[in-house]
Amino acid sequence: MKRKRKLSEFPWQYVFFTTFSGNADLDRHLSSLLRSADVLHLVKFDSDLVLSNDESTSDLADRVSLKVRELDLAQSRVSHTLIRIDAIVERTACIDGVKKDFESAATFVQTFLQIDSKYKDFASDQREQLLASKKQLESIVRKRLSAAVDQRDHATILRFVRLYPPLGLEEEGLQAYVGYLKKVVSMRLRLEFDQLVELMEQSYSSSSVGNQDFQSNVILNELRSPTITEFPKNWGCPFLERPEPSFLEVTAMQDVSLEQYSLQASWLNEISKS
Repeated sequence: MKRKRKLSEFPWQYVFFTTFSGNADLDRHLSSLLRSADVLHLVKFDSDLVLSNDESTSDLADRVSLKVRELDLAQSRVSHTLIRIDAIVERTACIDGVKKDFESAATFVQTFLQIDSKYKDFASDQREQLLASKKQLESIVRKRLSAAVDQRDHATILRFVRLYPPLGLEEEGLQAYVGYLKKVVSMRLRLEFDQLVELMEQSYSSSSVGNQDFQSNVILNELRSPTITEFPKNWGCPFLERPEPSFLEVTAMQDVSLEQYSLQASWLNEISKS
């Protein structure tokens, strides 16, 4: 049987009790506190046990969380490594494909440029090899385009102009094609002007009005001929068309004098020089 503890075993309580022993209410409250002291002691013991369990659970949760973070970091590194491996494989395919025809080579160079923008410091040997192939391909394309322009081979010009965007040379390709069109337009205008002057001289040498009308019709028929109507699809340029009569046709119908044609000839010379 548990022994009941005496008031004398609690020094400060004993002093307090003996000092205020004359107060009946105080005696009653103190007796109640003494009876609950043992219960409070048990509650404190249980609280310490719960606290210990909570600390153990918290430590375990921290260790598990650390393992999860380590696994997540490892998974991220594995995923990044797989992406790098895919990039190496694609670069290898680009190296093999760049040795094929020009169109395929330009496409593979474009793919390489896209990969290189993400992994510039990766696989330096492959990067140097692809950059060397790109430089060689650019040189070949420029030479072939220049030769095609000199030969006025429109189909070949379109073929090589379309290779400029995949090589990252959109602006240069556009300038080259516009320069070619300027030459074509200038040459055609000069040819039309020379033909027009010749036909007008013939028409002025005739005194018959009917003959002049016939010569004017001949001029218009000579001026109506096919023109370049195709632009590279990469830039979406508008078509060169003739929705209205050219200035040569208009001047022929208006019977402009040869002095005015001389002024137009000087204007054509300025175009050909630009």
